[in-house]
Amino acid sequence: MVLPIEDKSNNDNFYEYYGSRDHWENFLEILSKKRSFKKINADFESLIVYENPYFKGKFRQNDYDLNNYKCSQFNNCSLHIDLNNQPIKLTYSMNYSNIYDIYIEKNNEDITKKYNVKHEMDNYGLNSFIISKNKNQNIEQNEKVMIKLQIKKEILKIQRILELLSLMTIIFIFYKILFRYK
Repeated sequence: MVLPIEDKSNNDNFYEYYGSRDHWENFLEILSKKRSFKKINADFESLIVYENPYFKGKFRQNDYDLNNYKCSQFNNCSLHIDLNNQPIKLTYSMNYSNIYDIYIEKNNEDITKKYNVKHEMDNYGLNSFIISKNKNQNIEQNEKVMIKLQIKKEILKIQRILELLSLMTIIFIFYKILFRYK
């Protein structure tokens, strides 16, 4: 969290619209005591910065942050992990929703069916996926795979249909407006 400077010279003063700087400093002091935020010294003259030392990354595997992920949108991400013979817990830091699904790929081939994937809400209300190999599958000791987190394919199809209907409605309205006077 960053408490911005008072930038009156550039006509960009946050506090003019959202309350005095003293109010916000007091608010952040109280918040830091209740939420474990820690004020850090960033060597700025009038910029105040707080950090959350308990922040968890976007993806966690068995409670360890994963930093090797790529997201083209907030809900369309991929990451490489090693799956072994032990179940893993993959947590995604978005509020729980049953619209998400994960797909497991190896060498561009969907191998999701080789694994049991259980989607549940963790203790913090986030999406957790418990991934374990199917008992009857012959899987290498450590299998390097790509995990793709996406909105479920069935929901994406419905979304595309709704987008198409919306586009057709807009075209129809423009058509009516343009040719109404002829």
